[in-house]
Amino acid sequence: MAPIRWGIASAGLISSDFVNAIDVSPYKADHEVVAVAARSQAKAEEFAKTFGIKKAYGGYEKLAEDPDIDVVYVGTINTAHLENCLMLIKAGKNILCEKPLGMNVKETKQILEAAQAKNVFFMEAMWARCNPLNRKMQEEIKNGVLGEVMQANATFGAKMEVDRVLKKDLGGGGILDIGIYAINFLQMAFGDEVPEKIIASGNLSPEGVDHSVSVIFRYKNGKMGCFSLSTQVELANEAQVCGTDGQIKVEYPMWAPNRMNFKGKELKIDLPESKIKFNFPNSAALVFEAEHVRECLQNGLKQSDLVPHSLTLTIAEIMENIRKQVGVEYPQDR
Repeated sequence: MAPIRWGIASAGLISSDFVNAIDVSPYKADHEVVAVAARSQAKAEEFAKTFGIKKAYGGYEKLAEDPDIDVVYVGTINTAHLENCLMLIKAGKNILCEKPLGMNVKETKQILEAAQAKNVFFMEAMWARCNPLNRKMQEEIKNGVLGEVMQANATFGAKMEVDRVLKKDLGGGGILDIGIYAINFLQMAFGDEVPEKIIASGNLSPEGVDHSVSVIFRYKNGKMGCFSLSTQVELANEAQVCGTDGQIKVEYPMWAPNRMNFKGKELKIDLPESKIKFNFPNSAALVFEAEHVRECLQNGLKQSDLVPHSLTLTIAEIMENIRKQVGVEYPQDR
Protein backbone atom coordinates (compact mmCIF):
# COMPACT_ATOMS: atom_id res chain seq x y z
CA MET A 1 0.00 0.00 0.00
CA ALA A 2 1.26 3.50 -0.84
CA PRO A 3 2.62 5.58 2.05
CA ILE A 4 0.52 8.36 3.54
CA ARG A 5 1.68 11.75 2.22
CA TRP A 6 2.11 14.47 4.84
CA GLY A 7 2.17 18.22 4.51
CA ILE A 8 3.64 20.13 7.46
CA ALA A 9 2.24 23.52 8.45
CA SER A 10 4.98 25.35 10.41
CA ALA A 11 8.71 24.87 10.57
CA GLY A 12 8.84 25.26 14.35
CA LEU A 13 10.22 23.01 17.08
CA ILE A 14 7.30 20.62 17.45
CA SER A 15 7.00 20.23 13.66
CA SER A 16 10.69 19.39 13.57
CA ASP A 17 10.23 16.71 16.23
CA PHE A 18 7.18 15.29 14.44
CA VAL A 19 9.04 14.85 11.14
CA ASN A 20 12.16 13.61 12.92
CA ALA A 21 10.08 11.00 14.77
CA ILE A 22 8.73 9.68 11.48
CA ASP A 23 12.21 9.60 9.92
CA VAL A 24 13.76 7.44 12.66
CA SER A 25 10.80 5.14 13.26
CA PRO A 26 10.15 1.55 12.12
CA TYR A 27 7.05 2.93 10.35
CA LYS A 28 9.02 5.24 8.05
CA ALA A 29 8.16 3.29 4.88
CA ASP A 30 4.45 3.95 5.48
CA HIS A 31 4.85 7.73 5.70
CA GLU A 32 6.23 10.36 3.34
CA VAL A 33 6.58 14.05 4.17
CA VAL A 34 6.14 15.68 0.77
CA ALA A 35 5.88 19.39 1.66
CA VAL A 36 6.50 21.90 4.42
CA ALA A 37 5.14 25.43 4.72
CA ALA A 38 6.23 28.29 6.95
CA ARG A 39 5.48 31.98 7.16
CA SER A 40 8.75 32.67 5.34
CA GLN A 41 10.05 30.88 2.26
CA ALA A 42 13.57 30.85 3.70
CA LYS A 43 12.53 29.05 6.87
CA ALA A 44 10.52 26.51 4.90
CA GLU A 45 13.49 25.83 2.64
CA GLU A 46 15.84 25.41 5.61
CA PHE A 47 13.45 22.91 7.21
CA ALA A 48 13.04 21.04 3.91
CA LYS A 49 16.80 20.79 3.49
CA THR A 50 17.24 19.39 7.00
CA PHE A 51 14.74 16.59 6.46
CA GLY A 52 15.04 16.02 2.71
CA ILE A 53 11.54 17.29 1.89
CA LYS A 54 10.94 17.99 -1.80
CA LYS A 55 8.62 20.99 -1.58
CA ALA A 56 8.95 24.12 0.57
CA TYR A 57 6.27 26.80 0.63
CA GLY A 58 6.31 30.33 1.99
CA GLY A 59 2.69 30.45 3.14
CA TYR A 60 0.25 27.85 4.41
CA GLU A 61 -2.22 28.38 1.56
CA LYS A 62 0.15 26.45 -0.72
CA LEU A 63 -0.46 23.29 1.32
CA ALA A 64 -4.19 23.66 0.73
CA GLU A 65 -3.56 23.89 -3.02
CA ASP A 66 -1.16 20.92 -3.22
CA PRO A 67 -2.98 17.85 -4.64
CA ASP A 68 -0.20 15.48 -3.54
CA ILE A 69 -0.96 15.82 0.19
CA ASP A 70 -3.17 13.29 2.01
CA VAL A 71 -3.11 14.96 5.43
CA VAL A 72 -1.69 18.13 6.96
CA TYR A 73 0.01 18.30 10.34
CA VAL A 74 -0.67 21.76 11.82
CA GLY A 75 2.10 22.73 14.24
CA THR A 76 1.54 26.49 14.22
CA ILE A 77 1.16 28.66 17.32
CA ASN A 78 -2.07 28.21 19.30
CA THR A 79 -3.61 31.50 18.21
CA ALA A 80 -3.23 30.53 14.53
CA HIS A 81 -5.00 27.16 14.71
CA LEU A 82 -8.46 28.53 13.94
CA GLU A 83 -7.41 30.38 10.79
CA ASN A 84 -5.09 27.63 9.56
CA CYS A 85 -7.53 24.79 10.15
CA LEU A 86 -10.54 26.53 8.62
CA MET A 87 -8.50 27.36 5.51
CA LEU A 88 -7.31 23.76 5.13
CA ILE A 89 -10.74 22.31 5.86
CA LYS A 90 -12.26 24.54 3.18
CA ALA A 91 -9.78 23.02 0.73
CA GLY A 92 -10.87 19.52 1.75
CA LYS A 93 -7.67 18.54 3.55
CA ASN A 94 -7.48 15.94 6.29
CA ILE A 95 -5.86 17.41 9.39
CA LEU A 96 -3.89 16.49 12.51
CA CYS A 97 -3.72 19.72 14.54
CA GLU A 98 -1.52 20.33 17.55
CA LYS A 99 -3.12 20.77 20.93
CA PRO A 100 -4.82 22.83 22.18
CA LEU A 101 -7.05 22.83 19.13
CA GLY A 102 -8.62 26.19 19.96
CA MET A 103 -8.01 29.08 22.31
CA ASN A 104 -11.39 28.40 23.90
CA VAL A 105 -14.53 26.30 23.57
CA LYS A 106 -15.98 28.60 20.91
CA GLU A 107 -12.98 28.17 18.58
CA THR A 108 -12.84 24.44 19.26
CA LYS A 109 -16.49 23.97 18.30
CA GLN A 110 -16.05 26.12 15.20
CA ILE A 111 -13.17 24.00 13.91
CA LEU A 112 -14.78 20.65 14.70
CA GLU A 113 -18.11 21.63 13.17
CA ALA A 114 -16.35 22.84 10.01
CA ALA A 115 -14.47 19.54 9.71
CA GLN A 116 -17.66 17.53 10.17
CA ALA A 117 -19.55 19.65 7.62
CA LYS A 118 -16.77 19.18 5.04
CA ASN A 119 -16.49 15.46 5.89
CA VAL A 120 -12.71 15.49 6.28
CA PHE A 121 -10.67 13.52 8.80
CA PHE A 122 -9.80 15.71 11.76
CA MET A 123 -7.91 14.90 14.95
CA GLU A 124 -6.38 16.97 17.71
CA ALA A 125 -2.77 15.87 18.21
CA MET A 126 -3.24 14.48 21.71
CA TRP A 127 -0.26 12.19 21.22
CA ALA A 128 -0.42 10.88 24.79
CA ARG A 129 -3.52 8.90 23.79
CA CYS A 130 -1.53 7.09 21.08
CA ASN A 131 1.35 6.11 23.37
CA PRO A 132 1.38 2.29 23.79
CA LEU A 133 1.94 2.55 27.55
CA ASN A 134 -0.99 4.91 28.01
CA ARG A 135 -3.17 2.65 25.89
CA LYS A 136 -2.10 -0.28 28.08
CA MET A 137 -2.90 1.77 31.20
CA GLN A 138 -6.39 2.62 29.96
CA GLU A 139 -7.02 -1.02 29.07
CA GLU A 140 -5.91 -2.23 32.51
CA ILE A 141 -8.11 0.36 34.24
CA LYS A 142 -11.11 -0.54 32.07
CA ASN A 143 -10.60 -4.26 32.80
CA GLY A 144 -10.58 -3.61 36.55
CA VAL A 145 -6.97 -4.61 37.16
CA LEU A 146 -6.65 -1.77 39.70
CA GLY A 147 -10.07 -2.41 41.20
CA GLU A 148 -12.00 0.84 41.43
CA VAL A 149 -9.85 3.89 40.68
CA MET A 150 -10.32 6.38 43.52
CA GLN A 151 -7.38 8.79 43.18
CA ALA A 152 -5.13 10.12 40.43
CA ASN A 153 -2.58 12.90 40.39
CA ALA A 154 -0.06 14.50 38.07
CA THR A 155 2.52 17.27 37.99
CA PHE A 156 3.95 19.10 35.00
CA GLY A 157 6.35 21.97 35.48
CA ALA A 158 9.27 23.43 33.59
CA LYS A 159 11.04 26.76 33.30
CA MET A 160 9.54 28.10 30.07
CA GLU A 161 10.95 31.49 29.20
CA VAL A 162 9.60 31.67 25.66
CA ASP A 163 7.23 34.20 24.13
CA ARG A 164 4.53 31.69 23.20
CA VAL A 165 4.17 30.90 26.93
CA LEU A 166 4.79 34.38 28.36
CA LYS A 167 2.73 36.59 26.06
CA LYS A 168 -1.07 36.75 26.18
CA ASP A 169 -1.43 37.76 22.53
CA LEU A 170 0.39 34.54 21.56
CA GLY A 171 -1.93 32.40 23.68
CA GLY A 172 0.52 32.14 26.57
CA GLY A 173 0.12 30.48 29.94
CA GLY A 174 0.52 27.03 31.39
CA ILE A 175 -3.07 25.76 31.28
CA LEU A 176 -3.27 25.59 27.49
CA ASP A 177 0.36 24.61 26.94
CA ILE A 178 1.06 21.94 29.56
CA GLY A 179 -2.02 21.76 31.77
CA ILE A 180 -3.81 20.02 28.93
CA TYR A 181 -1.51 17.00 29.41
CA ALA A 182 -2.36 16.71 33.10
CA ILE A 183 -6.08 17.11 32.38
CA ASN A 184 -5.85 14.42 29.73
CA PHE A 185 -4.09 12.11 32.18
CA LEU A 186 -6.82 12.48 34.78
CA GLN A 187 -9.45 11.85 32.12
CA MET A 188 -7.64 8.67 31.08
CA ALA A 189 -7.45 7.56 34.72
CA PHE A 190 -11.19 7.99 35.25
CA GLY A 191 -12.38 6.57 31.93
CA ASP A 192 -13.18 9.98 30.46
CA GLU A 193 -15.84 10.63 33.07
CA VAL A 194 -16.62 14.35 33.27
CA PRO A 195 -15.76 15.79 36.72
CA GLU A 196 -18.73 16.82 38.87
CA LYS A 197 -16.79 19.76 40.29
CA ILE A 198 -13.53 21.52 39.47
CA ILE A 199 -11.70 23.71 41.99
CA ALA A 200 -8.76 25.72 40.66
CA SER A 201 -6.36 28.29 42.04
CA GLY A 202 -3.32 29.90 40.48
CA ASN A 203 -0.99 32.84 40.09
CA LEU A 204 -0.83 35.12 37.07
CA SER A 205 2.01 37.07 35.51
CA PRO A 206 1.74 40.88 35.26
CA GLU A 207 0.57 40.32 31.67
CA GLY A 208 -2.29 38.14 32.90
CA VAL A 209 -1.25 34.64 31.88
CA ASP A 210 -1.06 31.77 34.34
CA HIS A 211 2.34 30.50 35.44
CA SER A 212 1.39 28.41 38.48
CA VAL A 213 -1.87 26.49 38.88
CA SER A 214 -3.23 23.72 41.11
CA VAL A 215 -6.52 21.98 40.38
CA ILE A 216 -8.78 19.44 42.09
CA PHE A 217 -11.30 17.34 40.14
CA ARG A 218 -14.16 15.74 42.07
CA TYR A 219 -15.84 12.81 40.36
CA LYS A 220 -18.88 10.83 41.46
CA ASN A 221 -18.63 8.19 44.22
CA GLY A 222 -15.89 10.05 46.10
CA LYS A 223 -13.25 9.81 43.38
CA MET A 224 -10.67 12.60 43.28
CA GLY A 225 -8.03 13.80 40.85
CA CYS A 226 -5.55 16.62 41.20
CA PHE A 227 -2.71 18.23 39.30
CA SER A 228 -0.23 21.08 39.59
CA LEU A 229 1.55 22.92 36.81
CA SER A 230 4.24 25.56 36.60
CA THR A 231 5.96 27.47 33.82
CA GLN A 232 8.48 28.85 36.33
CA VAL A 233 10.03 25.79 37.97
CA GLU A 234 10.73 22.14 37.24
CA LEU A 235 8.31 19.78 38.98
CA ALA A 236 8.55 16.00 39.34
CA ASN A 237 6.61 15.58 36.07
CA GLU A 238 5.26 12.22 37.14
CA ALA A 239 1.76 10.82 37.61
CA GLN A 240 -0.08 8.15 39.55
CA VAL A 241 -3.36 6.24 39.38
CA CYS A 242 -4.53 4.59 42.60
CA GLY A 243 -7.23 1.94 42.76
CA THR A 244 -8.64 -0.29 45.47
CA ASP A 245 -6.48 -3.17 44.18
CA GLY A 246 -3.25 -1.42 43.24
CA GLN A 247 -1.65 1.51 41.51
CA ILE A 248 0.14 2.62 38.38
CA LYS A 249 3.08 4.99 38.58
CA VAL A 250 3.98 6.96 35.47
CA GLU A 251 7.60 8.05 35.41
CA TYR A 252 9.09 11.21 33.91
CA PRO A 253 8.05 12.55 31.45
CA MET A 254 4.41 11.89 32.32
CA TRP A 255 3.17 13.52 29.11
CA ALA A 256 5.20 11.13 26.92
CA PRO A 257 6.19 8.19 29.10
CA ASN A 258 8.44 5.34 28.09
CA ARG A 259 8.34 3.71 31.55
CA MET A 260 5.46 2.83 33.88
CA ASN A 261 5.16 0.71 37.00
CA PHE A 262 2.04 -1.48 36.90
CA LYS A 263 1.37 -2.83 40.41
CA GLY A 264 5.10 -3.33 41.00
CA LYS A 265 5.91 -4.56 37.50
CA GLU A 266 8.06 -2.28 35.35
CA LEU A 267 6.93 -1.80 31.75
CA LYS A 268 8.82 0.20 29.15
CA ILE A 269 8.97 0.97 25.46
CA ASP A 270 12.17 1.58 23.52
CA LEU A 271 12.26 4.79 21.52
CA PRO A 272 14.68 5.21 18.61
CA GLU A 273 17.48 7.74 18.74
CA SER A 274 18.16 10.31 16.04
CA LYS A 275 21.21 12.05 14.63
CA ILE A 276 19.10 15.22 14.63
CA LYS A 277 18.49 16.25 18.24
CA PHE A 278 14.87 16.26 19.39
CA ASN A 279 13.67 19.51 20.96
CA PHE A 280 11.49 17.92 23.64
CA PRO A 281 11.75 14.78 25.83
CA ASN A 282 10.69 11.50 24.23
CA SER A 283 9.50 13.19 21.04
CA ALA A 284 10.28 10.00 19.14
CA ALA A 285 6.91 8.82 20.51
CA LEU A 286 5.18 11.31 18.21
CA VAL A 287 5.33 8.64 15.54
CA PHE A 288 2.61 6.68 17.33
CA GLU A 289 0.06 9.40 16.55
CA ALA A 290 1.30 9.65 12.95
CA GLU A 291 0.85 5.90 12.56
CA HIS A 292 -2.60 6.08 14.18
CA VAL A 293 -3.65 8.78 11.70
CA ARG A 294 -2.45 6.56 8.83
CA GLU A 295 -4.58 3.69 10.13
CA CYS A 296 -7.62 5.97 10.48
CA LEU A 297 -7.27 7.26 6.92
CA GLN A 298 -6.78 3.79 5.46
CA ASN A 299 -9.95 2.68 7.24
CA GLY A 300 -11.90 5.64 5.90
CA LEU A 301 -12.53 7.21 9.30
CA LYS A 302 -13.31 10.90 9.80
CA GLN A 303 -12.56 10.82 13.52
CA SER A 304 -10.06 8.96 15.66
CA ASP A 305 -11.39 6.42 18.14
CA LEU A 306 -8.51 7.34 20.47
CA VAL A 307 -9.00 11.11 20.23
CA PRO A 308 -12.62 11.63 19.13
CA HIS A 309 -14.06 15.10 18.69
CA SER A 310 -16.07 14.64 21.89
CA LEU A 311 -12.84 14.23 23.91
CA THR A 312 -11.31 17.34 22.36
CA LEU A 313 -14.42 19.34 23.26
CA THR A 314 -14.62 17.99 26.83
CA ILE A 315 -11.00 18.91 27.55
CA ALA A 316 -11.53 22.36 26.00
CA GLU A 317 -14.49 22.87 28.34
CA ILE A 318 -12.43 21.78 31.36
CA MET A 319 -9.59 24.15 30.43
CA GLU A 320 -12.01 27.04 30.01
CA ASN A 321 -13.54 26.31 33.41
CA ILE A 322 -10.08 26.38 35.01
CA ARG A 323 -9.07 29.56 33.19
CA LYS A 324 -12.18 31.37 34.40
CA GLN A 325 -11.51 30.39 38.00
CA VAL A 326 -7.87 31.44 37.80
CA GLY A 327 -8.70 34.66 35.93
CA VAL A 328 -7.06 34.14 32.53
CA GLU A 329 -8.88 35.85 29.67
CA TYR A 330 -7.70 36.01 26.07
CA PRO A 331 -8.78 38.47 23.38
CA GLN A 332 -10.50 35.51 21.69
CA ASP A 333 -12.83 35.18 24.71
CA ARG A 334 -14.42 38.59 24.18
